[in-house]
Amino acid sequence: MTLTSTERPPCRVVTLNEAGRWAAILLLAVFGSTLLRPGLADRLSRPVVALGTKLKRSLHAGEWLRRAAGVAVLAGVGAIAAGLDTGVPSRLSPAGTTGWEQALVDKVHRPAH
Repeated sequence: MTLTSTERPPCRVVTLNEAGRWAAILLLAVFGSTLLRPGLADRLSRPVVALGTKLKRSLHAGEWLRRAAGVAVLAGVGAIAAGLDTGVPSRLSPAGTTGWEQALVDKVHRPAH
């Protein structure tokens, strides 16, 4: 990474935040995949099963609900990875919230006396 004279290197907190975000996206993708692929869920849950937890077969309707939840989770992962979780809400935010949002920012970022 090359920095110009006016740019500052990224803060450690920002770097850790970004790493945490990607870890969360990865975990959500794994969890969503396990909802869609029962075989993957079985393989990943074997250590828990070995500790004494018994897996029960779900009802047929439960199977479709589980798959729908998996699709929803993966769609959310895709939206987060594409940055839609930050860009779209800011464009859809009603104009009436701008005042209190700015007041909150002003309270958080008060200059030191």
